[in-house]
Amino acid sequence: MVVPEDAFLKTPMYNQLLIYKKYTKLIRIQISKKERVAENILRIYETSNPEMYYTYELLGDYYHALGNKPKAVNYWKKALSKKIPKFDERTRVQNKLTKNL
Repeated sequence: MVVPEDAFLKTPMYNQLLIYKKYTKLIRIQISKKERVAENILRIYETSNPEMYYTYELLGDYYHALGNKPKAVNYWKKALSKKIPKFDERTRVQNKLTKNL
């Protein structure tokens, strides 16, 4: 029996998912090193999954690691404006925001 290829693999949404996953990993590594990511990559990352709260949480974490608290706070606020599926996840973002206001 041959399983047919999933049509999703040929959609723009799938390509965006791949970009999101790739840049999530990159940004997390750069956060741990406290090193910069090119601005164009940050823009691509943000547009790759704009409805996901974690996109904005991670960008907030990135700017916080670089010492840019105002920008970090703005991204964490944006994360809180998105649907967050778990209470613990929402609490985590709220705590980051509270500690940095």
